[in-house]
Amino acid sequence: MKRILCAAASLALGACLCACGKGDKSSWVPSRFEGKWQLTETVNDENVQQDYNGIPMNETQQIELKTNGVCVIGSAFDDPSEYETCTWKEISDTEIEIKTADGTMILQERNGSLMLKEDDDAYSIIEPVTEFATASPEDIDKYNDLFNFNDIHVEYSSTPIDLQ
Repeated sequence: MKRILCAAASLALGACLCACGKGDKSSWVPSRFEGKWQLTETVNDENVQQDYNGIPMNETQQIELKTNGVCVIGSAFDDPSEYETCTWKEISDTEIEIKTADGTMILQERNGSLMLKEDDDAYSIIEPVTEFATASPEDIDKYNDLFNFNDIHVEYSSTPIDLQ
């Protein structure tokens, strides 16, 4: 009877110790994916694009994978207060998962870069960097021209439009 009680007590103690260790952020194992990454090109139907309307891709999407699963996403045009903070984790030797407010992305490592596959013929290449690219004054002007919706003027008409 003592053996059964001792075995049960050992199992209970072991279960408590294991449960207490779950979710312990101090047990984070550093990943080779930690660091700064930025978009360098997109490929769509074999068309490689390294800029968006004259704005270099590396200024448009920048990701920092920090320790303890923290991920920060922004661009050279964003104010740091506008960066999105989300989570990430390594799900295999060659894949990471990033969870944002908009959904989940799986990025695959290919030749030292990360690839975000959008469909069979479209993907983005994200490369590691030591420092993020900064936007030149000319690129800031281009960006503001592209995404300034304050100048849009819409006129409404009560006349029906014939769509045929």
